[in-house]
Amino acid sequence: MPLELLYQPTSWEYIQFLYLANDGSNAFLASEGAQLLDAWQNTGMAAPHTMAQTTWAAAACSNTVDDDGDGLVDAADPGCGSPDDDTETCGPTDDATCDGIDDDCDGLVDEDFDDANCQDGLYCNGAEACVAGACAAGTAVDCADVVSCTIDTCNEGSDSCDHLPDDGACDNGLFCDGNESCDLLSGCLAGTPPPVDDGVVCTVDGCVEGTGVVNAPNDTLCDDADVCSGVETCDVALDCQPGASLDCNDSDVCTADSCDAITGCGHDPIEGCNTAVPLIPPWGPALLGLLLLAAGVVHGVGRRRAV
Repeated sequence: MPLELLYQPTSWEYIQFLYLANDGSNAFLASEGAQLLDAWQNTGMAAPHTMAQTTWAAAACSNTVDDDGDGLVDAADPGCGSPDDDTETCGPTDDATCDGIDDDCDGLVDEDFDDANCQDGLYCNGAEACVAGACAAGTAVDCADVVSCTIDTCNEGSDSCDHLPDDGACDNGLFCDGNESCDLLSGCLAGTPPPVDDGVVCTVDGCVEGTGVVNAPNDTLCDDADVCSGVETCDVALDCQPGASLDCNDSDVCTADSCDAITGCGHDPIEGCNTAVPLIPPWGPALLGLLLLAAGVVHGVGRRRAV
């Protein structure tokens, strides 16, 4: 194929400009534009001059080198033998295919490829991209937050992360300190201990792990410090109950019976009281009758023997 290097002494664009600009309306230039055009066309200046000539022949496709970086070598490359390269030529004018080949011979690979063409339409598995000549999986969306008690998941429907509070993640396994809860911002919050006050003053109120709320009666909380009133007791429902009063009666008419809150019963002798005659207890007459009856029986028996 012959090749020529041409030179145009005077450009057509310049002559055309002069011709149009000098249409005779300018008195100074008059019809110079038309004359220049005639001169350019009739003096041989219109045709370009040949500066050099040569003949181009297709190179052999046999150097076993991928000269244009398109992944094809020698005869396997449709562009082999073109004047753009020793043996091969580049194909497209851009590199918009994810094939790992420098299609446009600019030293870059797949730089014009739009990664959107690799997307699978899912959010949670990340954005796919062209890597090493093929669409590669993206990095899954990390939904972890800084709150340890939330359940973090990726929501494909809303293209966002969900964070659900999980109270169970805060549970310390104890009853007496209440139920812990999870707050989306503050994390685990302490629970409120169960109420233990039963309103009974003589019970000891508390909470025991494994048992729960305990209201134990305590008799000492009912003690009025007076032995004369007896021993007070605590009833978990009725509160303090009075004891049985101390009985200080010694059945002695000659003593003054009394009770001291601290020392208890006292029996002070009554001055001038006659204590010589023994007191007959309530059962005295019955005993006397039995004795007399026994004496009569014995007397009768003795008389019969005498006869």
